[in-house]
Amino acid sequence: MATVQEPRPRVKYDAILESRLHLARGRVRAADLIVGGLGLACLTIGFGLVMVVADRYLELSAPVRQVALVGYLIAAGFYAVRVLARPALHPVNPYYAARQVERTIPEAKNSLVTWLDLKNAPLAASVREAVSRKAAEDLHHADLEEAVRDRRLTSWGFTTAVLAVVALVMFFTFRPAQFLSLVSRAFAPFTSTAIAAQTRITLLEPAGGDTTANRCGI
Repeated sequence: MATVQEPRPRVKYDAILESRLHLARGRVRAADLIVGGLGLACLTIGFGLVMVVADRYLELSAPVRQVALVGYLIAAGFYAVRVLARPALHPVNPYYAARQVERTIPEAKNSLVTWLDLKNAPLAASVREAVSRKAAEDLHHADLEEAVRDRRLTSWGFTTAVLAVVALVMFFTFRPAQFLSLVSRAFAPFTSTAIAAQTRITLLEPAGGDTTANRCGI
């Protein structure tokens, strides 16, 4: 007796493509936010180091430090709105993500971009399935890690590390107490904070602290 085979379920290529592109767009956004965060960190550390060195050798007045801090806050605010807020609030263009993914597929021939162009177009079912299947097959061979790798992460990460090392060297060169007082004067210039001395002499005897040092000649 002949048996009737059940039709094979149609592969939901569109769902696979949407899911993978959504993942790629999420990684692109994450990379943009990390790069923006590293840039803001470099701006903050750089401002702090410049102010520490200038204040250490020039002993900047309070108005000068206040103007410098206001300038830094304006620059940091503009940077945060322009570089951090935009990728956080606006979605990544799916065409951009598709092109980034296609860079890792030598034989893609713009199949993902073509699918994006035609996914809402009135096409015959067979044509739509062929377009979706081709894009899904190409996307299956794509390396998403390579597609969304942002070279800016390396450069900004290296710059941040160098600035952090410079800050650490200055921390020990100026001594912790003085370095921290200089940092405080840079980021809190509206309070009266004196520059701490590198060396502090503590008189142990006599207990009251009053004594007379006699210079004896031979």
